[in-house]
Amino acid sequence: YCPVKRAIGRSLRVRNASNVVDEFEYWYRRGYRDFSFADDNFTFYQERVYQICDEITERKLVGLRIRCGNGIRADKVTKDLLKKMKEVGFYHLAFGVEAGNDRILKNIKKGTHLKVIKQAIKNACDLDFEVTLFFLIGSPGETWGDFLDSIKLAREYPVMRVSFYNLIPFPHTELYDWAKKNNYFTIPPERYLNDASGWVNQPLFATPEFSLEQRKKAYNYAQEFIKKEIFPRVKERNIWLTKQKLKDYYRISGPLADIISWIYNIDLLQHKLGKLIKKFI
Repeated sequence: YCPVKRAIGRSLRVRNASNVVDEFEYWYRRGYRDFSFADDNFTFYQERVYQICDEITERKLVGLRIRCGNGIRADKVTKDLLKKMKEVGFYHLAFGVEAGNDRILKNIKKGTHLKVIKQAIKNACDLDFEVTLFFLIGSPGETWGDFLDSIKLAREYPVMRVSFYNLIPFPHTELYDWAKKNNYFTIPPERYLNDASGWVNQPLFATPEFSLEQRKKAYNYAQEFIKKEIFPRVKERNIWLTKQKLKDYYRISGPLADIISWIYNIDLLQHKLGKLIKKFI
């Protein structure tokens, strides 16, 4: 189902650890500390990740904040590797989970099992990473009950973010061929493939076991779940982090820190006051 593997290409070239950290160091010397890997599977070569971490340590690049936000594979991290990453400044990991049970994972040929995914999520949460989980809605064979298994998994761990996406059939993938063969498209491919605006909750195909209306309902259900159960965790953590920063860097604590942190993390006010407050924190 993944266009990176089937439609975009099969060749893979990676930069060596020294080359990657050269770029880190270049920007580090210019005052930057926040970095993000736009890599679909940063930990695929685990030894390379260890080498990158060692390079960061040897060059004394301290105080880094590094994100892996594109969705690493759970079967490509060990607890030891996560510890090493945490030591040098990795703080945010996203896992491409896709589904909440082994039957659907097998259908999409994920190549791993739920037990492995759950252990990786637990390890990351235990090490205090900010964890994001990515799920698909409407994989081949999925039903409403399977979708609820994904919700159950997202609820099981203290993750900071969860995202649900309606599955998109891309040309040259098995998913696309399967949907075309069974006449499952709800929107013609020539239309959705040429519309850069995206399809937020317009499922592009439907099946007898998971209808178009059920898919729309699932997406809305997921957004409501995120709003009610996940967002409060994020806000609570952000308030705590803001208070820590005020205390550690600006010696502000007590009621004043509480007020500033609360205001800074109100969505409505953050847009208007965020820039002003950031000048002080």
